[in-house]
Amino acid sequence: MTISISKVSTKGQIVLPVDIRRQLDIDPGDKLLLLAEDETLIIKKIESKSFRELMAPLWEKTRKLGLSREEVDELIEEARTD
Repeated sequence: MTISISKVSTKGQIVLPVDIRRQLDIDPGDKLLLLAEDETLIIKKIESKSFRELMAPLWEKTRKLGLSREEVDELIEEARTD
């Protein structure tokens, strides 16, 4: 466990100390989830996948069903208008 203290700037920003960034493999541009309850703040790194990675299982299933991308787009559009 790493314990560190960080100061809040006038803009409400905090600096994550380098030892914590290294331990959690946090890089510039990474997204963090912030959870607050009572006087406790929890920060968790979000492991985000690209849109392509998220959609891969869906496109695989549509291919198995014999649906074209255009047919899937039409189904999505229909669902949005209902």
